[in-house]
Amino acid sequence: MNTRNAPPQDEVDTRLYVALVERTMRVMAAFDGGLGSRTIADIAKQIDLGRSAVQRIVYTLEQLGYLEREEDQRHYRLTLKILDLSGGLTRPGNLMRLVQPVLQDLADETGETASWVKLEGDEIVIQQTVRSRHLGHVSFAPGQRFAALPSSSGQAILAHGDPKFAESLLAAASPALRKRIAFADAAEMAARFAEVRSQGFATTSKEEDLFSVSISAPVLSSSGVVLGALNVSALESRIPHTAISERLGAPIRAAVVRVARILEHQAETGLNGL
Repeated sequence: MNTRNAPPQDEVDTRLYVALVERTMRVMAAFDGGLGSRTIADIAKQIDLGRSAVQRIVYTLEQLGYLEREEDQRHYRLTLKILDLSGGLTRPGNLMRLVQPVLQDLADETGETASWVKLEGDEIVIQQTVRSRHLGHVSFAPGQRFAALPSSSGQAILAHGDPKFAESLLAAASPALRKRIAFADAAEMAARFAEVRSQGFATTSKEEDLFSVSISAPVLSSSGVVLGALNVSALESRIPHTAISERLGAPIRAAVVRVARILEHQAETGLNGL
């Protein structure tokens, strides 16, 4: 048995330990939580496992729906079915229950509308929201949908996903939608997404219905899969776009850390099925 990344031998009961399960989990971990694609040769080299063993595991995971081939038929990537392995922890209802107090505190701290957002195809969907305390405010309702590429939430989520998927969305964008997107091509989008990953959040300003600003930060699972994004939206008359990072960057990053700790605690205590 290859012991790379395996527990120390003195902690393993060899009568119970299933080496094939360990190898399968190492293969899945090689995909960096869905942030990239891999060939069988890439995986074999990365986890120091024989090519034939990797090929059998990859084939099985593909047949089960956890991996899919890219157009070149050589590269594989994780599918969203991987989230099924998280059980109740990542079910929308349970996630929203866990996120709700964080949203409330975020809205209280910033004085603005705080929302929990998910990506569905080429759109973001508002899952839940806590309205601003101000009479004049940006208002959302659960179930509202917006194009992903022009939105801060969409950019925060897409920046941590498969670059080829984001490129496909940009290529398919209508002329009207392209006018609302801050980047002109895939290279500019990649640079923008690198900036988002570096600072931990994305910001946008909108002029369609009212002058508003928006900041979003992604929430990732322990394996790096994006579960959704936290968003704060405000009228630009109250928070200028030039000040949004300074005013709201720290609160939203702290909220993301808090959600991550809640999810980690739930997983450790076995309460993720509540």
